[in-house]
Amino acid sequence: MFGDTWYEERIGALVMRSGRLCAVMTPAGLGASVLGLLGDLQVPVMEVGVGDRCVWSFLAENPRCGEGAGWWSVDLFRCFVTQTRPGALIALPTPGNPRRTWVREPQGIVPDLRLVADTIVAA
Repeated sequence: MFGDTWYEERIGALVMRSGRLCAVMTPAGLGASVLGLLGDLQVPVMEVGVGDRCVWSFLAENPRCGEGAGWWSVDLFRCFVTQTRPGALIALPTPGNPRRTWVREPQGIVPDLRLVADTIVAA
């Protein structure tokens, strides 16, 4: 599902490169609202941080070039949301690292970024 992953010593986590998949990071409260709106859709979501200093990170599939990529960037920015760009490292939940945990574990299906972005803006 994730492609190549490896353990990155500097941050103590399993990582992957953003490419086919990206991470969309939201404030925790917004993330909970988005997850509620997405309902039963099996979107992988992780919590990064501890206590009131954490974000939720939604994994989504990047659209292919020429499929309207990028229109949501300004809308997401207005919601205090950031998205990984191609080639960026995405830190994944890692056994023994309590700062990265799954809110909703991957089930083999990753939704399109446009659906996740639309839901974030609607929340």
